[in-house]
Amino acid sequence: MIQREAFAVVLDRNAQKTFEAVVDLNEGGLKSWQHLVGVQPCILPAESAEMARAVKSHPDFYSWGFAGAIFMTQTASPVEAFPVANLGNPKKNTCANPCSLLLCREAR
Repeated sequence: MIQREAFAVVLDRNAQKTFEAVVDLNEGGLKSWQHLVGVQPCILPAESAEMARAVKSHPDFYSWGFAGAIFMTQTASPVEAFPVANLGNPKKNTCANPCSLLLCREAR
């Protein structure tokens, strides 16, 4: 049997604590649970959605002039948060630098 596991980062907002969990999918149980002191997840789904709304609502969103790009509509053009974690600085091992990516396709 192939050993299957799932990894999750869990944020307890009320307690302001972050945990790493590993679940054994074969057994259906929690394999490990570790509190990560002083760590916050890069970005949460709600924060990603808010970032996309903020980018799309900026007046320059469609006037930036992506040559050859086709945009659908302001609501349908996908904008994704791209969380960049620690960029190699060991003194800042809890830092994250999220940025936004606009997904578009080239005109044909």
